[in-house]
Amino acid sequence: MLFVQGTRDEMADVSLIESTIEAMRGIATLQRVRDGDHSFRVRAASGRSQPQVFDEVLDAIDDWLDRLLER
Repeated sequence: MLFVQGTRDEMADVSLIESTIEAMRGIATLQRVRDGDHSFRVRAASGRSQPQVFDEVLDAIDDWLDRLLER
């Protein structure tokens, strides 16, 4: 299971996700989107465009799927 969460996401408690991942003993992963909110939107000060951020999210999903298929 892959969780993707922005580091500024006010709608989800990262500690709950982290405890869930720990309880799942290695079958769950958390990918943080630096400076992202709940919709992965970043502030202009982040230095990244929204398309760049969405590419990062898609790359994280692609990497996770690759690892899953290697099992």
